[in-house]
Amino acid sequence: MFIHIPNPDLQYVVGLDKELVQNFNVILQYLGRFVFDFEELEKPINPAGFPLYEIALKNRLINFQQHEVSHSLSCRAAWELMNELMSIEMFGLVNFTSNETLLRPKMTYDIADALTFSAGAELYSGPDDTLFGLVDSTLSSVFVELKASF
Repeated sequence: MFIHIPNPDLQYVVGLDKELVQNFNVILQYLGRFVFDFEELEKPINPAGFPLYEIALKNRLINFQQHEVSHSLSCRAAWELMNELMSIEMFGLVNFTSNETLLRPKMTYDIADALTFSAGAELYSGPDDTLFGLVDSTLSSVFVELKASF
């Protein structure tokens, strides 16, 4: 059995959380990752080595270790309206190293004290050889939610 153990890595985040005007908040973050002991994957010359190469490639995708250093930027803007009965938010993530993006707009309305309605979307995008590129047609979606809290 082939087991993949990800390389140790250092992840770092620098962020800013600011209420720009009353009821409008922005969170901006730089996300970085450095993978220790990183080695480029080389396509095998012998066709018998392709299955292990593909497994290693997919494991790197899942663990976000395709590159020795990666740089991302995320932003979440949220606006509370109607005395905080409604909120509109937009979350975005851009990985500059792998050209992947995620957008997540969402609107929430507080129907009653313990009942909220939400609608939004989750949109993934990226080149075919990236994680978001592999899941974009499967996981990109529109959603509605009716949430009762008790």
